[in-house]
Amino acid sequence: MALSAKQKVFAGEYLIDLNATRAYKVAYPKVKKDETAAANSSRMLRNAKVEDYFRKRMKDRSGISPESQPGKPQTPSIEGKNLILKYNCIIKNYLFVTTRACTA
Repeated sequence: MALSAKQKVFAGEYLIDLNATRAYKVAYPKVKKDETAAANSSRMLRNAKVEDYFRKRMKDRSGISPESQPGKPQTPSIEGKNLILKYNCIIKNYLFVTTRACTA
């Protein structure tokens, strides 16, 4: 299944500055409270379809394109590497926080 239109807007906005609350409020403009947007954006980030979309976008941005040079993988650009590192840090921080919350 594909992302809904609002999920795509959320994901695109989130990738701009990694602010999930702001991205949620852009995708769902009727939500006015930051607390509501923060809770729902956290849930949206755990959505499997949204996570897959992020992985695909990060892979696309990394500059790796086997089709461009068959047999020779292209070296990722600096920008692509930075985005991948940033995304990996976000995932690690999220897993750390959720693991800590579950064990507390």
